[in-house]
Formats: sequence, C-alpha cells, structure tokens
Amino acid sequence: FTQWLQNCGKDRIQLTFDDLNRIIPIPDAAYKYRSYWANPKNPQSFQASWINARYHVSMVSFEHHMVTFEKNDEYFPKRCYRIFDPEGSSVS
Repeated sequence: FTQWLQNCGKDRIQLTFDDLNRIIPIPDAAYKYRSYWANPKNPQSFQASWINARYHVSMVSFEHHMVTFEKNDEYFPKRCYRIFDPEGSSVS
C-alpha cells in the first residue's frame, strides 16, 4: 500500500474498505476498532503502510466502510492527528 499511495499522486484519497482490502489486507480488528486507523508515532505494519508514504488517516467511517487518507509533507511524528467520522466522534 505504501508504494500504491506514493504512485497515486493525490493529496487526498478516499477508499471503501473493500477497495482498500484489494490493495492491502485489512486486519479483522480494523473493522471494529478505531485504534487501528490511528496515526501513532510507533505504527504497526498496517498503519506504517500509509505513514511511510507520508499520509495520515483524516477520516474513517465504520457506518459507510470508508477511509480517507491525506498527504502530510511535514515530519510525521511531530504532528498529532485526530480521526473523525461523519457522526462526529473522534479518536487521537
């Protein structure tokens, strides 16, 4: 997924979970827990796939099974992002 993001050339990418799962396997727990979509300083391999491409998750919706990635050209670990869903709840 890192390579796919680097090659797409877009600053903002919205994918359904099905579309994303065709590119990279989504862990089962990521369908239930927001923490899997966080942008931590020490990411697991699933999270590292977008962080290494200099993207962050700006929105995830479990209701609509969608995720939005946005390009981050600043040094990633210095930033703190929040994940928002359309219903207004968020996680850091």
